[in-house]
Amino acid sequence: MTTPPLSKRAKKAIATGAMLFVVAQVALEMDLFSTDPFRRRLTKDGTLPRDQLHKSDGHQTISRRNRLLYVHVPKTGGTTMEHSMLFDDAREHHLLGGHHPIADMMGNAYERRLTRMVKTAHI
Repeated sequence: MTTPPLSKRAKKAIATGAMLFVVAQVALEMDLFSTDPFRRRLTKDGTLPRDQLHKSDGHQTISRRNRLLYVHVPKTGGTTMEHSMLFDDAREHHLLGGHHPIADMMGNAYERRLTRMVKTAHI
């Protein structure tokens, strides 16, 4: 038994469906459907634009100029470090302070360009 030939309309529907499937695959790989606003504002290389970097730091003690990430451990003199000139560039953009776990500070490290920074703390 042979199958009857497809009509022009059926062929067009199949081609359109295949095209939509490919577009959806590409969009998913590029994270275009992401509801996370952080993911939608990344540059082509997967990092945040320069103007967004300090905003992503919150109140964390991260100096982009000196490439230094400081973990403030309670009762170790961390407030003195936060008030030092090492973090003047961060203070220009946001308030500093608080005790932040290193896991929180390093969240989205690649996108936030933190991977090549020196990480330090007083113990």
